[in-house]
Amino acid sequence: MWSLFLCACGGIASPGSNVGADGGPISDPLCQAPPPQHRPQAVVCSLHQSDGGACTTDADCRQNMPPRSPLQYCYRGQCGYDDCTKDSDCQAGEVCRCGGESGGLVAGALGNACVPADCHVDSDCGSCGFCAPSGDPICGPTYGAAGYYCQKPGTACTSNADCGGDGGFDTPFCAFNPMTNAWSCVKSYCAG
Repeated sequence: MWSLFLCACGGIASPGSNVGADGGPISDPLCQAPPPQHRPQAVVCSLHQSDGGACTTDADCRQNMPPRSPLQYCYRGQCGYDDCTKDSDCQAGEVCRCGGESGGLVAGALGNACVPADCHVDSDCGSCGFCAPSGDPICGPTYGAAGYYCQKPGTACTSNADCGGDGGFDTPFCAFNPMTNAWSCVKSYCAG
């Protein structure tokens, strides 16, 4: 007795990838739809004008600036807004989030900054996974992406819309919580 099994797949992909041979997303019925924002590839951020004086460390910039000054990073010998322009400028376990990049969240951050991450690009998250930005799970998404983390099939939420909100003040939003190592809908904001 012979059995015949047929399988129709949305595209041919390299192992651990969610991109088909044509460069488009794989339309695998077992995969979730891509989140609104994700990192299909690494990015190089624009360097913002630095006019905060010469430095050798971030501490040099912070000691002569007023509290909450945006010119707090020493990058390429100048105090400025930027901590990085590419992922390789950051430490292991971090990616470079571009200034003004909101990650689909409420507001963009002023300068480029190294933020925590468990992925650099979508392919780091395995088949059907995406490297997506998360707002801060405690203070909210007001200042843009606080980190990048894998979203895989079965993730509790992939966007603020999944939580019944838009990520604005006092509405639920989708965030990754490093303490629980999971995505979930949360509703909390820091004062001030």
